[in-house]
Amino acid sequence: MNNLKSVLDFWLLEAQELEEAKFNPEMFDKMDSPEQMILTVAGKLPLLGEGSSRAAFLLDSKRALKIAKNEKGLAQNRAEYELAQNPGVAPLVTRIYKMGQNDAWVVSELVRPLKNHKEFEQLTQVPWNFMYKFLGHYSSLGDVGQAFDVTVKAQIEADKRARLPVPGMSVRGIEYLPFIGRLFTALANRPDLIPADLQLLDHWGKTPDQRVVLLDSGYTEDVYASHYAT
Repeated sequence: MNNLKSVLDFWLLEAQELEEAKFNPEMFDKMDSPEQMILTVAGKLPLLGEGSSRAAFLLDSKRALKIAKNEKGLAQNRAEYELAQNPGVAPLVTRIYKMGQNDAWVVSELVRPLKNHKEFEQLTQVPWNFMYKFLGHYSSLGDVGQAFDVTVKAQIEADKRARLPVPGMSVRGIEYLPFIGRLFTALANRPDLIPADLQLLDHWGKTPDQRVVLLDSGYTEDVYASHYAT
């Protein structure tokens, strides 16, 4: 992820003048294969990263272009688009501006990877340790409310053991934080989001307006079961 951040920061400095008018991804709708799409864009747009299922390019200073390389990539594009259209989930994922025919490509909001746990906490006001433990409890209990209560009670006990002046201060009012509200709403609307995926800091990023969102929301339980599970 550090390499991705370095590449992204470099191209954001060097390619601010890129505009969508210089490259229109809708030309892909006339092409027959992902290989042809990638060869067409290679050298014209900076490569942000490439995995086994998708290749991502810098379209301009605010947007990224993701091209599906296979069925896995198509499924992720489709899931990413569907999540972005769900009002209950949209605040927690990247915006999708355009979708290609047959889910072959998407134009999404450009998101910077988070630097560290401290940056996550500064932007959300949620301690990363609390976030990690909550998602672990949610994975085992399957209920947002129960998982939250267990996590808060455990933190209060930890504060008591640490003999803090006001036990529980580290989570006082945490349920009223906007990020917690967005997280709970997203999990309630799409329980197929994978908690273990959300527990990885590398899977979170920040938008230009300082929202903390999932970098790659297309990896849902359905996508995993259909294309990755052995």
